Amino acid sequence: MTKKKEVKDDLKRVKPKHPKQELNVIIPLAVSVNHLYMFKRGKRFMTKKGEKYMKDVMQIVTHAVEQQNYQIEEEGVWLIAELTFYFPDKRRRDCHNMHKLIMDSLECVAFVDDRWVLIRDMYVGLDKEFPRVKVRLYPQ
Repeated sequence: MTKKKEVKDDLKRVKPKHPKQELNVIIPLAVSVNHLYMFKRGKRFMTKKGEKYMKDVMQIVTHAVEQQNYQIEEEGVWLIAELTFYFPDKRRRDCHNMHKLIMDSLECVAFVDDRWVLIRDMYVGLDKEFPRVKVRLYPQ
């Protein structure tokens, strides 16, 4: 493996090996970070609902990665995650509170570490029949 030349006074950037690839996947709406954790004896634990969500999304994304022949980029390649949200009703929600669980669910399945992912919220809409998050992931 050859060492990449880094620009002085900049963050680490590695050139993507697959610059034209993208992953497109539809996942369920995430549990809000406000309802993701519970506390017992001063320690924080993820709720059963959060654990189930992560497991389910990891299976969906693993299948999409295989179907789309998506290759995980190495650490240091910055990725863009475009997220499009469709909520089931007009209740007040904050899509930003879902970012953590979505990114943690994609980690190690679609990318090495979510620290290399730049999140973009593209649209928030209403779909009572099929609430979801559309994810489009590609190298910067």
